[in-house]
Amino acid sequence: MNRRSTLFLLGVSLSVLGLSLTPAVPAAQPKPATIVSPHEASWMEQLAAREVRRYVYLRSGRLLPMRTEPKGTLPGGDLILVARKDRPLVRAGASAELIASLGSLAPQSYRLKTIPSRQSRVASHRVLLVTGGDDAGTLYAAYHLAEVLGVRFYLHGDVIPDEPMEWKLPDLDERAAPLFALRGIQPFHDFPEGPDWWNRDDYQAVIGQLPKLRMNFFGLHTYPEERPNAEPTVWIGLASGIGEHGQVKTSYPSSYMNTLRGNWGYAAERTSDYSFGSAALFERDDFGPEVMFGFMPAPATPEASNQVFDRSAVMLRDAFRFAHQVGVKTCVGTETPLVIPKPVQERLKTKARIPLTQRSSTSSMKASLAAQPRLTHLTITGFGRPRAGRGPALRKRKSKRPWRLGRRHCGPRESPGAVQPGDVRLGTGTGNRTGRCSTRCCPKTWR
Repeated sequence: MNRRSTLFLLGVSLSVLGLSLTPAVPAAQPKPATIVSPHEASWMEQLAAREVRRYVYLRSGRLLPMRTEPKGTLPGGDLILVARKDRPLVRAGASAELIASLGSLAPQSYRLKTIPSRQSRVASHRVLLVTGGDDAGTLYAAYHLAEVLGVRFYLHGDVIPDEPMEWKLPDLDERAAPLFALRGIQPFHDFPEGPDWWNRDDYQAVIGQLPKLRMNFFGLHTYPEERPNAEPTVWIGLASGIGEHGQVKTSYPSSYMNTLRGNWGYAAERTSDYSFGSAALFERDDFGPEVMFGFMPAPATPEASNQVFDRSAVMLRDAFRFAHQVGVKTCVGTETPLVIPKPVQERLKTKARIPLTQRSSTSSMKASLAAQPRLTHLTITGFGRPRAGRGPALRKRKSKRPWRLGRRHCGPRESPGAVQPGDVRLGTGTGNRTGRCSTRCCPKTWR
């Protein structure tokens, strides 16, 4: 049998077994789409473009090329344009009809639209438009594209399917708008069940998931003294208690939950006493957030009390700055009636040489509100009282009866000077949603 016959029979045998003498030629991979962002993209637009690239890679293993908007014509090949609706980049890649329809795209709304090659302004290629009515909407569009690819988002993190997908530019035509202006969470500082344990990275990890869930609000509640103890999320004191750079000069003991602090049914215990080998999980004999390191169960000196507040301020400042970067509003509230910590009460009595009255409580609250934005860049609200400081605070109403806010009395002629911009009012009655003064003898109405 000659060589040619031998090779023929070998080829027949291999073909029966499903094999081949010829090396397999890999299937031609489609040319990857290019992600294009505006030349002067905002921080959120840049993040949206990077997130599109990241989730495409996590699902398909294809790392798509990225570039900023070039001068002149757009590059060839399929494109993913990630930009706000008013960017020239959108007009360069979309048809006139589509551009006109984007005009009604409201803030926080988004649009995903695949433009066929015959309609796009990029010759012979398709364009996927990832756009929003504002920066936040553009970021929401990017995360919805990730959901189209099979990714699922939760507060604790992302879920990526194990089975990779074959990459191809999806055919999409989707539009979405929020039902509510504010959508978010209030993780309650509820001792072991809440963010008492969190550090900066924990705050940022949770806040970073909110845009993926199309949320834009993050609020915190703060327990005051004796309920069961003061928490360092909110500092209460006079303006003189704040240093030039925002550090507190005077404060009072405050703490977050830790293993050495027992209250509300939880016993204080050293981690070395934990059973079944769980003590080996802890490198210290106490456990709590980093702002409490060295001061558990609670700060015992004035200097230590100040450090707990300053550490908390830095932690929340970093967390809330990140929140604002990704379009999440922040809020911190406390409880009413306001509980003035005992050390603050004593300082008020000593310095002012007057008994602690509602008026001095108001001054303390005003100082607290003035100091906190410098410490933590917060939006303070949630005190359940009417707001002041926007233009004329009171509407004129003919009345000869004196009216009262807290313990301040004045007649009708004195009312314009009675309320100053930025004043915080603590009434003796219960405020209502109409904005009327909280005391029954006040006929005036807040604007």
